[in-house]
Amino acid sequence: MDLLFLIDRLEALVAEGRSLPWGKVILDRQRLFNLVDQMRVAVPGDLREAQQIVQEKDGILDAAKTEAQRILAAAEAEYRQRIEHSDFVKLGQARAKEIVDEAHNKAQELIAAAESQAATRKKEADQYTLEVLRKLDAQLVTLLANVKRGIELLEEGKGPAPR
Repeated sequence: MDLLFLIDRLEALVAEGRSLPWGKVILDRQRLFNLVDQMRVAVPGDLREAQQIVQEKDGILDAAKTEAQRILAAAEAEYRQRIEHSDFVKLGQARAKEIVDEAHNKAQELIAAAESQAATRKKEADQYTLEVLRKLDAQLVTLLANVKRGIELLEEGKGPAPR
């Protein structure tokens, strides 16, 4: 379940609560606890998404390394084939070096791009998760303070007069 949706439901629950003097509200405790439990379940979803991004980064890095190995193997194979033809030994050596250099450069570019993309995604995921958790924390602190004040007022007998 989407955490922002649950936060909206929390706001609605507070809005539906019975108003007391001094900005206090009486809430249905069971509904509040059920909503908080749902929020606890939803938060790990955002964390799982961040972990998935990190796994994607690892996959991209693995793919880049595999591609680099494949390119190097192809270059080596081409190099050996050219050595077999004695007329083309020098030309083959030069071409093999070019292919190896190209493969190395391409692998470095792929790895750098993958690391950059993964770092950006991780940073964005971490920032999003931090923002959501900060908002949730602020809302829960406010809500808990309101609930405690309501309880205190009722315990002190200062609640509204019965109707």
